[in-house]
Amino acid sequence: MSLKMNFLHSHLDFFPSNCGAVSDEHERFFHDISAMEQRYKNK
Repeated sequence: MSLKMNFLHSHLDFFPSNCGAVSDEHERFFHDISAMEQRYKNK
């Protein structure tokens, strides 16, 4: 049990700093897809 807790604790320090980058990337991807859908709807 303590090995699992140590492993989890060591990775929790890394997760929050990376979380925002993933969210921004997802938002950018969603925006690009929405723009492409609008272009094809207008044709």
